[in-house]
Amino acid sequence: AARHTRFRGWHPPCPNHCIPSHQGDGERKSGQSLDKPQHMSRMVDQQAGVKGTAKSTTEFISIAYSDLFGTTISNDNLVKLFTAYSSFGDKKLIEDRIIRNFLDLPGANIPSTQVMRNDIPVLIRNAYRKLFKRNPKEFEKYYLKTMIENDNTITSVMMYYSFMTSNEYRYY
Repeated sequence: AARHTRFRGWHPPCPNHCIPSHQGDGERKSGQSLDKPQHMSRMVDQQAGVKGTAKSTTEFISIAYSDLFGTTISNDNLVKLFTAYSSFGDKKLIEDRIIRNFLDLPGANIPSTQVMRNDIPVLIRNAYRKLFKRNPKEFEKYYLKTMIENDNTITSVMMYYSFMTSNEYRYY
C-alpha cells in the first residue's frame, strides 16, 4: 500500500463558531515534511459537539481500528499500542501516530480520492456517520464540500485523518 505523507490538514468545521487552532503544530516540526495547503486551518470544536464523555485510551484505539478496518483489533496489538500510549508523555502526538499508522496499513476501509470527488456530499455524510456517529450540520456540509471542490490537493485519507484526530472524535 502507498504511504500517505500528506496528513497535516484541516479538521472538520464546528457549528458553534469555533476558533482556528494550531495546537499541536510544534510536535510536527521535528524535521518531517507534512505539507498542507496554506489556507487550511486546523479547526477544533472546543465543546466536542454535544458529546460529553471522553473515550478511554483502549476505547480510542479500539474504536479507531474498528472504524477503519470493520473488525476488532487483536488483543496483542491493543496491548502494544496501549503500552506505547501510556508510556509517552505527549498524548496528542501518540494519538496522531496511532491514526497515521492505521491509515498506512493495508486494508483500511477508506474510499479512494476519486470516489470522494465523484460524490463529495455522500462521502461527507458517510464519514460523519461512521466517525462521529451523527449527521453533519448544514454548515459542515457546505464548508467541507466547498473546501474539497476548491482544493485538488485534499485526499480522502487527509479527510479521514482530520476527522480522526479532531477533538470530537475523542468523545462519545
